[in-house]
Amino acid sequence: MAERKAYSKAANTGRYDKSSGLLGKYDNVRRFWEDQVTGIFLRPALNDLMERKRRYLDRIRILDLGCGSGDGYDLLMAVITKDPGIYEYVITLLSG
Repeated sequence: MAERKAYSKAANTGRYDKSSGLLGKYDNVRRFWEDQVTGIFLRPALNDLMERKRRYLDRIRILDLGCGSGDGYDLLMAVITKDPGIYEYVITLLSG
């Protein structure tokens, strides 16, 4: 009985609905175009920074100042090392 009540409550509040990606802050345009293009432009600078830090065995510290939900940090963490081909693995440049 409790399981049915919990499921009904979750279903009625939209917890089981899939996001369509058509509305809101994280729409498909942002996820699949804006964030990807931003990452492409950030990649060369981040690669240079990583090489410089690796040479001196130093770490990178990120400070995301803003009033949001850490989107700048998430964007940096999603930048990949290079543009992978069809048969290559995607490797993120920075790891948390």
